[in-house]
Order: sequence, then C-alpha cells, then structure tokens
Amino acid sequence: MTGFPQTEGSTADPALAPESSRGPGRSAMAQKLGENVRERRKLRQLSLDQLALLSGVSRAALSQMETCRGNPSLSVLWKVSVSLGMSLGELLGGGVREPAAVKCRGPVMRSADGRVETRMLSPAGSRVEVLECRLPSGGIHVPEVRPPGTRELVVVLDGTIRLRLPDEQHEVDAGESVWIHADQVREYENSGTADVRYHDVVVPGR
Repeated sequence: MTGFPQTEGSTADPALAPESSRGPGRSAMAQKLGENVRERRKLRQLSLDQLALLSGVSRAALSQMETCRGNPSLSVLWKVSVSLGMSLGELLGGGVREPAAVKCRGPVMRSADGRVETRMLSPAGSRVEVLECRLPSGGIHVPEVRPPGTRELVVVLDGTIRLRLPDEQHEVDAGESVWIHADQVREYENSGTADVRYHDVVVPGR
C-alpha cells in the first residue's frame, strides 16, 4: 500500500484550528505560546527565517505566533514544537513549579470543514500528550507524522476505527486499543453511521 497525502488543509488531512480565539483563557494561552516559541528559538540561536526553514511554517505565521496574534492550527503547532525540540505540551505550557495534581480540559480544535474534533486532555508541559478525538460518520483523519521513535496508543471509546498503515490495515472496535508507530503515515477512517470517539496517547521516543 502506498503512503497517504500529507497536504495540510486537504479533505484527507484537515488542518485543525482552535474552536475560538476569543476569551481570557485563549488569550493567556496565546501569550504563553508566544513566549515559549520566542524563548526556545533564541535559546537555540535560530532566526525566524531559520525556524521557518526547519519547520515548514512561514516566517509571517511564526512572527504572528510570537506576538500573540493569528490563530495557528494544531498541525502548525506540531511542526513548530518538533522543530524546537519540544513536546506540544511544553510548547503550550509554562515554567511554573509542578503542583501535586493538575486538572486539565483544553480547547476544542476543529478541522477546516468543522467535522473532526480534537481536545488536549494532558496538562501543559506534560511529556506524554493525551488527546480526545471525535470522528464523524464518513470522516477521515490523517495525523501528522511524528519524530522518529514516537508511539501512539489509540483507545476507541465508541464506534469502530479503520486504521490504515503503509503496509497493513486494522479494524479497532470500541473497548479495544492499538499501539502504533507514529513516525509513519497513518489514516483513521470512520466508515460507520455514528460518531467515533477515541483517546490518542502520544508517547515521544526516548
């Protein structure tokens, strides 16, 4: 089986964008994101042009991110975090002392067509990322190819996911999970008549 298209914004690989860019919570997140990108970029002695070349994200978009403007998609955030050597949680998180317990419920990220939903469940700064996802009937999601050694544990809560990998295919039903090498092209499809809900646990390579 050949690989799947990776063009951001296509129907098979929708760019995920925040549900809303308004409100104090979103404003604080944008400010922390801008600070983290700017500080890590300077720590690695990268110019905006150099980071743009590394990440594949335009210089203008990176500049907007650092100045707390714009509305970056989840796909863009992943590319920037990988280029800066950070997890997505670290990119969005702060440098405060870790408390004994952290309650987290992130904003909903929607696909370009408004159908596929993803929500970050893990706290900012967490090394392991936990995502809650909803895939509607007929929906297809092609996640970002992660850095080498990254794994994903996909736990299906409702419905059935048809998982396609370059050389194999699996049907994963509710109550089942699948452990995936996330440093390859992969496709999740919902061919059923109801929404599929699943948790996606992303574990970076060691």
